[in-house]
Amino acid sequence: MSNRIPHDNMYKTAIGGECGLCKNPVKLTNKKSGNGRCAVIECTYNPDQHWMQYDTTVLNDVGDDFRNRR
Repeated sequence: MSNRIPHDNMYKTAIGGECGLCKNPVKLTNKKSGNGRCAVIECTYNPDQHWMQYDTTVLNDVGDDFRNRR
């Protein structure tokens, strides 16, 4: 879900879903990885075992979504 903040070019995006293993909610977080940090989707019930790395470069331009909804 993306929401445009009125009179600004800033977007608030909510990413969510459910764990494919146990069906509990998941959350997007940043984890320490080697030389830096990486985005990770992790299960709220069992984050140590139920997680996956998230590629933040695959999101579409949210501006396109808003222009198409009008």
